[in-house]
Amino acid sequence: MNADAWAWSDQHGEACRVLQTETLWGETLCRVWLPSRGAIAYVRLVEAALHAGSPPFAPLRSLMSSPALFPFALEPVSPRLLAHNPRLEIYRQGLDEDMVALR
Repeated sequence: MNADAWAWSDQHGEACRVLQTETLWGETLCRVWLPSRGAIAYVRLVEAALHAGSPPFAPLRSLMSSPALFPFALEPVSPRLLAHNPRLEIYRQGLDEDMVALR
């Protein structure tokens, strides 16, 4: 995938524009723009951070600043954008803490 190309995202179920690609530990990671949501999503970066840590779940807020994501700096991600990933489970803990776990 090349930057500035349009591609189909099975994870989000829609066409997206690739803004940036990086290869990290043999996995290609993409930063994409989703036109129907007007949002930028980081495909597989959250999943990679969960694989790098132990246990395989974490608060979404702390994943955005996880050292496992270096050299990427992530903007806050809506849990709804991650809910389309079949390998992740999103659930709420307490009143305001969104948790992300590997399935």
